[in-house]
Amino acid sequence: MMHLNPDGKKKVLKADLSHMGFDFKHHTHVLDTAKGTRYYFCYEYGYLLIKQEEILLVKNESLING
Repeated sequence: MMHLNPDGKKKVLKADLSHMGFDFKHHTHVLDTAKGTRYYFCYEYGYLLIKQEEILLVKNESLING
């Protein structure tokens, strides 16, 4: 995720992460926001499932909470 998201927020295709070997079943923690969205994090890098095949990559929880 770090290589695909150098600026802190970026939309990518789920297939791109899968092709790089990313396993969506493993994460360090989950963040549920007050708006009901759920972000999955692997340390400081996280993602939000936007659509079936589209993902929003984020860096650091402060981008979501801030």
